[in-house]
Parts: sequence; C-alpha cells; structure tokens
Amino acid sequence: MLAPVDADVDDLSLERAAFDVTREGFDLFRAACLMGRVEGRAVDVQSCVEVVERWAGNIRVASGDVDDTRARLLHHLFLDLRLGGEPAPADDPADDPAASFIDRALETRRGSPMALSLITLAVAEAAGLPAFPVLLPDHTVTGVGRRESFLLIDAGAGGRLLSLDDVFAHTGIRTVEGLAEAITASTPERVLMRMLAGLHGCYLRRAERAPLVRVLSRMLIFDPRNVGLWLQRAQVRLEDADFAGAASDLESARSLPLVDDWLRVADDLARRLEQLGSMPQ
Repeated sequence: MLAPVDADVDDLSLERAAFDVTREGFDLFRAACLMGRVEGRAVDVQSCVEVVERWAGNIRVASGDVDDTRARLLHHLFLDLRLGGEPAPADDPADDPAASFIDRALETRRGSPMALSLITLAVAEAAGLPAFPVLLPDHTVTGVGRRESFLLIDAGAGGRLLSLDDVFAHTGIRTVEGLAEAITASTPERVLMRMLAGLHGCYLRRAERAPLVRVLSRMLIFDPRNVGLWLQRAQVRLEDADFAGAASDLESARSLPLVDDWLRVADDLARRLEQLGSMPQ
C-alpha cells in the first residue's frame, strides 16, 4: 500500500520557469538542482552554484590551456574531492532517491551517475571547458571537449575515462555513428526527464505517494499530452481520497485521445471516483 500524500500544496512555479528549455538563460544545472523539491523540501540552488564555482576556481589555469584544465578537473573532482567514491555494500542508488539530488551529492560527494555527471558538467563549464551530457542506455556520462574531439568521463565510476571500446562493450551502442546519435539526443529536456523517470520508478518501488505525485506533476510539465501520466496521477490522488484532484486529472486525460487500454483505465477510474466520492467522509 502506498503511503498517504501530504496535504501540502505543490507549487510548481519554480519548475515551470526552470524547466523551460526554450527560455533565454536556461541553465540545466539549476533546473536539475530543483529535483530535491519532490520531497517537499526547500532547495538552495544558489548554494549549489557557489559550490560548483568554488570547485571550478581550484581548476582554472591562467594560461587557459585546455589539456591542463581537463587534467586538473579530473584530479580535483575525483582524487582531491573523491567525488563518487565507493558506496557502502548496502547502498543501491537505484532505490535511494537522495542519490539523485544535486544538493545532497554536493554535500556528501556521493550520488547517482546522473547527479555526479551533471556536477562534473557544471564544474567543467564553470572552469571554462566545453562540456555536454551524454545519455547512454541505462547510464549517464559527461563529454568534456568539443563535439568533434572530447573525452567521456564516467563520474559514477570515480572519473573513469571511457574509450570507444568501453562504450561499445557496455552500453549496447555498437558504432561511432550510434554514439554520435546518442550525444545529439542528449538534450536538456531528455536529461531532466530521465532524472524524473528514475525518481518515478524509485518512489513506486518505495511506495511513497507524496513524492510520486510531485514527480508526476513535473513530468507533466514536459509531457502534458501524456494520457498515462494524467491517469496515474489521478489514480494516486483517488487512493488518497483527493477526489477533486483525481477528477481534475481524469478530465485532463479525457480531453486527450483515449484508445484501448487507456480508455478502459479512464472508465474504471470514473466508476471508482463516483463510488468513493459518494461515500460519507
């Protein structure tokens, strides 16, 4: 049974602004920092930015030499700061939502490959290095350098440099062209959606309804025409006796094309909503 949803109101104004990838001044790192808010807590994004700037200040070189700066990046993050480290045997980042939160990863220097890769990306950029996220199948790494000549850094593995053979052997990508396609597809929107998808699965496994609802709300910012997301949030709200919220989500789902299984799910939710909503409270 899922834990009940807290009665607090989830204010999405920060996320709606920060997740707008078309907005001038969009900042992937700042947007990712907000993920901790799915737990109903405040996140000091500026403090996260200041930590990144401080770390980058220890990496920049006056000459601006790219190779030297890149070497200093790897040394400082993964040797001096020991970013990533080795998790305790009982730890499983896939089942620990805190591992996905940038502020917690900056504090503990431990986290999911996604969180650590985004920190590496932010520090690299702040130090003057071109960098970009790379979404591989079931893994996230950081590209440091220009798109035509770069290193792949696996921050989740303590800053290991990945060769093409490593990518081909462990990711399901088999060609240079396939890697290029993966890099091109690693847009900020997809990075944030992968973060949310990971949290979604985590909270489902942990049966924690309140953050699950918040995650679904953020996924809907990116994908407001996803019938499945509306219906799932309606179901969670219905199970928590939030009849008004469930009815609103069901109405949103029904404003979209419903076919086959989705139509059956919507009809079932409508029946349950009518039955439960008429019960004395």
